[in-house]
Amino acid sequence: VYHQPNPSPIRTLFDHRIKQVSIGYSHASALNSVGYLFTWGLNKKGELGYLNKYPSSIPRLVESAKVYNGKQCVCCYSATIFLTGGGYVYIYGSLKRSSPLSLQKFDSLADLEGTKGKIDIQPQQITKLTSNFITKVAAGEGYITCLTKTGDILWISDDLNPYQMTTKHTIKDT
Repeated sequence: VYHQPNPSPIRTLFDHRIKQVSIGYSHASALNSVGYLFTWGLNKKGELGYLNKYPSSIPRLVESAKVYNGKQCVCCYSATIFLTGGGYVYIYGSLKRSSPLSLQKFDSLADLEGTKGKIDIQPQQITKLTSNFITKVAAGEGYITCLTKTGDILWISDDLNPYQMTTKHTIKDT
């Protein structure tokens, strides 16, 4: 996320038993063995799970994700995709590169003066996937691909509508 001449350990995550990491265009995420989500980076559109006007070079626990028992996290251009142990898919930020940050009750980042970046935002559940048990996710700029428990592959575009890609071959989750 930040350019360094040499790789260095992220000491703030040492005590958290990290089981999975993902790096996006301008942010990163990590999931620990308990299923807690940590994020850091630029946070242009809320992809870190909290509203803040400033980048964060230090991983921070996303408090609003603690209740979901995370199984997988995936970063793409300006979103963090969060898969729960129950097979539900949530998103922080936006899949649309040009869309504005969804601020919920705020009209702009200027409304955050005095909050010191302490406002966590709730993830958006992709509700049109709830009839499928999702076992794996992948993401790129403007899309999410999901593998279901039955082996179907679903593609989600930036309008958050799922499209079934295939049912001809069964794909097993490993």
